[in-house]
Amino acid sequence: MNETVAQIGNLQMEINILVKRINNATAERDEQKKRLSQKSTEHDEREAFCDDEGLQYGERRQERDHERNILSEVIGIIEGQMLALKKYIGDRAQA
Repeated sequence: MNETVAQIGNLQMEINILVKRINNATAERDEQKKRLSQKSTEHDEREAFCDDEGLQYGERRQERDHERNILSEVIGIIEGQMLALKKYIGDRAQA
């Protein structure tokens, strides 16, 4: 009988140890789920940020290209006027 009681005590102690291990594993799993959720949220936020920055960069690039085209046209007009002025001055100097 004493041996049976001792075995029951040992089994109860093992059960308690296993319950503690289960509780610790459950707590760790819950913490991992929480961290995974946070990382997923951070990833989504970073992805949205990068997408937004990419769009803004594209818009700024288009604006710069447009400004560069305008400047090229202005430079072309000025060069044309400079050539006309140079020709006019050359003609006036010969006359």
